[in-house]
Amino acid sequence: MLFWGIMVLGFLLRIIVHLNGPLNFDEVCSWAFARKTPFMHMWQSAFSDPTPPLFYALVHGMIRLFGENPALMRLPSLVFGILVLPLSYWIMGMGGFQKTERQAAMLIVAVSSMLVFYSQELRAYSMLACCGVLATGLLFACSEHPTTKNYLLYALSLMLLSQAHRYGLLLIPAHFCFTVLLKRWRLCGIVCVTSFLILVTIVLQMVSGNFYYSEAPDRITTWRGLGALINLLNVGTILLPEFFGGQPCPDAPYPQRALNYALSLAGLVTFSTIFFKGFSRLHHFSAIQKRLIFLLAICTGIPIMLAALAGTRLMPKPQWLLRGLIFIWPFYYMLASAACSQLHYKKYALAVIVLLHCLTLYPYYSYFSRGVHSVALAKLSSTTSGQDLIVAYPWYFYEVVAYYYRGKARTAAYSEEIGWVDTDALRAGTTPFFNRSLPTAAPPAVSGDVYFFPVVKDDGSIEPFKNNRIFVYDEHLETEWRLVQPSNVHPSG
Repeated sequence: MLFWGIMVLGFLLRIIVHLNGPLNFDEVCSWAFARKTPFMHMWQSAFSDPTPPLFYALVHGMIRLFGENPALMRLPSLVFGILVLPLSYWIMGMGGFQKTERQAAMLIVAVSSMLVFYSQELRAYSMLACCGVLATGLLFACSEHPTTKNYLLYALSLMLLSQAHRYGLLLIPAHFCFTVLLKRWRLCGIVCVTSFLILVTIVLQMVSGNFYYSEAPDRITTWRGLGALINLLNVGTILLPEFFGGQPCPDAPYPQRALNYALSLAGLVTFSTIFFKGFSRLHHFSAIQKRLIFLLAICTGIPIMLAALAGTRLMPKPQWLLRGLIFIWPFYYMLASAACSQLHYKKYALAVIVLLHCLTLYPYYSYFSRGVHSVALAKLSSTTSGQDLIVAYPWYFYEVVAYYYRGKARTAAYSEEIGWVDTDALRAGTTPFFNRSLPTAAPPAVSGDVYFFPVVKDDGSIEPFKNNRIFVYDEHLETEWRLVQPSNVHPSG
């Protein structure tokens, strides 16, 4: 009965407030890929994105069946997010843990603000988390019950994981290490063969010119970034950017900084104490429990190390893949539940964890807003005319303008590297989005006002508009536009 109560709780937490809210920038990118027709054009175009086309295919089906309602487009993410709950229960059960520990792990997953966030986002991360947990569970099933059926299911789950998101590849080395260290040689062979097939698909994509991996200068591995990861594991969407630095992850804090710091400190102390006290009694765990703990630990630690390495200068294109580790959140909570099983005060420890995550859910529901720029663009729909122009700067915001703006003004896009971009040709094409592949266009001529969204920094972008009024999106008010002089567009609004 408690199992279904937790399932209902997890479902309710994932459908309230934000499920039908406006799309943010990343979500608009998903919409832009998924809405392409016909299906094969959408599929081929999606290969140019770091996210494989499988998720976009699911959203494409939702759009074709139900239209572009935000809640319905986010339905695949919601379903995958909810499936993580019973998968966590199943894995803990295979590891020989009592029903109490299984339900505890399931409950923490249900109330995790980080997992709730991605269950309500039109991106592939919820699917990645679900596929990562499924593949790891099937790996453990193969380790304990080496049958042909389990091997086949595991191999299929690894293929599915690689198609959920490229970040899923970070988990495969952990699976390989687990099979080697436990001397599960047949299972190790399954991992190697499946990994080879996955590698072949990547090589074929590279040969066809559709494999894109970009550098992210703002996502370099630092100690602050690793601290942010620990904090996000402990207390979800309380990121503390003023302490850990900006990270490509959700941040839904309280307005009171002191409260955010108190929650983060409480989370660090709580989880550290639980892990230290619980696993200091490792000899009390059964053999199968120890194997599951080892699997969960290795599937948490190795992806973190690989993601950190990917953000160092040792890589040709550094990128700290923090949010790509979303599949480790359920592992972390299962480890916490396992550690609690050896505590005399385990009910109180679990209650504190659940309370901490409930407290982080409150600011997410109350203060966080997706797509804050939607109001400003929607205003232009009724105030602009056919003589006006809306410029996406940087160029990749052109789909955000297309999604939210419904007025008569023309739209354009500008890139610092190549100048004006032909957005019609870009939408029709299937090539990866890097500068040398962008189709160029002539500078637009306009007699009315010019609106830059969200910023304007390059002199070349304002050169054609010396006789026009120029407005810039106000990044502070977030719902308004500021009139600026061409000589004062640096820095942007």
